[in-house]
Amino acid sequence: MVIAKADWFERGKYWRVKIKTWQGAVYTGVIGLPILALLLISLSGNTIAIVAYGALFAFYIVDTHDIMESKER
Repeated sequence: MVIAKADWFERGKYWRVKIKTWQGAVYTGVIGLPILALLLISLSGNTIAIVAYGALFAFYIVDTHDIMESKER
């Protein structure tokens, strides 16, 4: 289940991966904005938002795991 492509990112100096193309920026925004919104909602104690935040964050980590490993080589 890989949506992100390795060519959208490159190895950064301080970060593990850095956005390289506009597709990488769109992908990061499409995943990042809902994660941020759910995090802010979950701070109020909303259980559904906490579960949704965890699920979306876990999806992002699993989806970008291959990219991070391929850029380390």
